Amino acid sequence: MPNIVQYRLPQDSNLHIIAIEAGPVMTWCYLCVDEKNKCAVLFDAPFGSMAIIDEIIEEHGYMLEGLYLTHSHWDHTAEAALLKQKHDIPVYIHPDDNYRLVSPMEHTLWELPFEIQSIENEQFLRMDDKVRCGKWLFSMRHVPGHTEGSVCFYDAQAHILIAGDTLFAGSIGRTDLPGGNHQLLLTSLREQVLTLDDATVVLSGHGEATTIGHERLNNPYIGQQATQFFDEM
Repeated sequence: MPNIVQYRLPQDSNLHIIAIEAGPVMTWCYLCVDEKNKCAVLFDAPFGSMAIIDEIIEEHGYMLEGLYLTHSHWDHTAEAALLKQKHDIPVYIHPDDNYRLVSPMEHTLWELPFEIQSIENEQFLRMDDKVRCGKWLFSMRHVPGHTEGSVCFYDAQAHILIAGDTLFAGSIGRTDLPGGNHQLLLTSLREQVLTLDDATVVLSGHGEATTIGHERLNNPYIGQQATQFFDEM
């Protein structure tokens, strides 16, 4: 049964995030809604999330304006093609990760009990591209390491980071899968993530929410005990 959590912004009652945890490996996707403007954008599309997203959109009359993928591992993209077709929306991804969208079943590493439809995608994300939806304004940050085209989305006004599988509460993304690079991931974290304010809320692809400040102090990969690595680079 999918898990649903709502995050409301104390500085703006019209902005909220509906987080949906779904799929075989419990992957989060995030529907960012501007209630006043009745618009929404979606970050990632795990298996089993579409029915809930459709129900929310229909119940509240939101216009879904686009789907933005943090990377192209199957657990984040399983229902991307279905959402694209039903809602006639663009799907955005970094070009370095597009090959898994084009041939998703060739890159699952193990056999899945369901079929993922391919997307011939032409909506590519570039560094500092903006995601706009009502008063939401995310900037895209390329953070290679978990995959070649992994990205995060940061709203500076809301102090929220949609992190995908780059950073988790107490951990970081795997780099032992095809396209992963541990040293590159640490560099991405140092240059694109740890530069953010400590109060920034981190919403990851798996696990619980955290903050940059908490991870800076406690994460064994990037916390105080990891400062020597960064000093040497």
